[in-house]
Amino acid sequence: MSDGCKRLMVAVLFLVALSTAAGQRGGGGGAAGLKPQNQDQEPSPTNNSDIAKARADREQNIKDAARLAQLAAEVKQALENGSEFTLSVASLQKAEEMEKLSKKLHGRMKADNAAAANPSTWMEPSRGKS
Repeated sequence: MSDGCKRLMVAVLFLVALSTAAGQRGGGGGAAGLKPQNQDQEPSPTNNSDIAKARADREQNIKDAARLAQLAAEVKQALENGSEFTLSVASLQKAEEMEKLSKKLHGRMKADNAAAANPSTWMEPSRGKS
């Protein structure tokens, strides 16, 4: 396997792990000493168009991640079954598609994360009386 292919596979796996970790911890953090107003509810977008956009982005993220995983599996299989010294043009094209998909996915997730980390949804923790 060539160094370029190894780097690409590592980059793809890193992006998938990064996106999984960001999804599991709930996106971006807040300022130190602050907590969300409603911990069992996600912050609500300001209007219906924000909700529709968030849903559409989430669905597209899921589709792109599934396609990325499929392409990675196909490239891996082609590398395992191919010769040690050759790489097919189809594998290179799939690797380029993986790169484009991962950049789009990363950009969309980064924008979603920035929108979710809206400081207006955070408040000071209650002190004293409970």
